Amino acid sequence: MLTDAVDRDVLAINPALRLPLALFLATAERLAGELAGLYFAMGRAGLRVGEAIGLQHEDVVATGTRRQLVIRGTVRMGGRIGPPKDGTTRVVDMTESLARILAHAERRSSWIFPRSAAAAAARSATARCARCSARSPPRRASRTRAR
Repeated sequence: MLTDAVDRDVLAINPALRLPLALFLATAERLAGELAGLYFAMGRAGLRVGEAIGLQHEDVVATGTRRQLVIRGTVRMGGRIGPPKDGTTRVVDMTESLARILAHAERRSSWIFPRSAAAAAARSATARCARCSARSPPRRASRTRAR
């Protein structure tokens, strides 16, 4: 996902390699447009890519001083929606800045982030992972010795 942002000239360098989170989020806010909130959700709430892409407005709980995200599902490869990685719903605390960003997200649909842009970012990240795996040396088959 971050390498994709570099490839699309949204980021100058991959912040996971050297930049502190605050600088990455400031850069995302300035350059990522409608996907800035997606990067904030991953960075500030510790969401996985599919969890962030799969957020819906009903998943945001902000009452009084309580600010939380209810992670009910994740978007998997091919756009399929399934349960979170561990199979159970979880609740994640939000920072005040993330709550503000999500509160101002346009309500074009039940999804918080634009599906086409988020899906394109996920497809790119998935393709990159597949290319990286293809370049990895093949694993050797384990051999058992006859005794």
